[in-house]
Amino acid sequence: LETATLLDPASALPWNLISLIHYETALKGWAGGKREAVLGLMREMLSAAQKAVEIDPSGWMGHSLASAGQLWGAGSYARARFHADQALDLNPSAGLAHHFSGCVYGFGGDLDEAIAIQSAAFRIDPDYLHADVIQADLGLWRFLQGDLELCRTHLDRALALNPNNARARQRMVALHGRVGDIAAAREELARLDALGAPLTSEYLAASYPFQRPEHFKLLADALKCGGVALD
Repeated sequence: LETATLLDPASALPWNLISLIHYETALKGWAGGKREAVLGLMREMLSAAQKAVEIDPSGWMGHSLASAGQLWGAGSYARARFHADQALDLNPSAGLAHHFSGCVYGFGGDLDEAIAIQSAAFRIDPDYLHADVIQADLGLWRFLQGDLELCRTHLDRALALNPNNARARQRMVALHGRVGDIAAAREELARLDALGAPLTSEYLAASYPFQRPEHFKLLADALKCGGVALD
């Protein structure tokens, strides 16, 4: 792909694919509870996506990848929101755009819109590759809304699709902590340890870029109730 960028500098496609590869690699890190290499990968993802957007401003994929890159790799919510909206406007039938745009809206605090956007991904693309990740996100948004029954439904779906999704298990710990089921929370923590994905304050701060402090506090407090030692 790097050779392709040199052979055809006017093509945005190889840059989009390079960005997508960085995302897929980073996602494995997030899902596995790692943080150190992920932030660098997100920055690489953003850099490649920006090149794609520069070459083709009308390309939905570049904007979609840039939205996630800005959110996690640069910490710029305003730019992430711009690219998220551009991606959906340019291609309202792209599952990836709904996935990333929903993340941006959810971490931005617009939970109803995040739920609507990400739920639509299943209608648009019933075989979406990262359905478990979206289900885990929907569980998080419902948790923040206080709808713990629907939160549990989405997290159960995520783990049925991928039992090794550490992000879903982290949110399950918070859910159990919120309702006071400490034994169940400890079981989930043991599963996270078995996955090599212990929860730390640094991981939480880096991977949950909430724009509303009360949302971060709600999650952190529930994790502490579930037995997670956070600073």
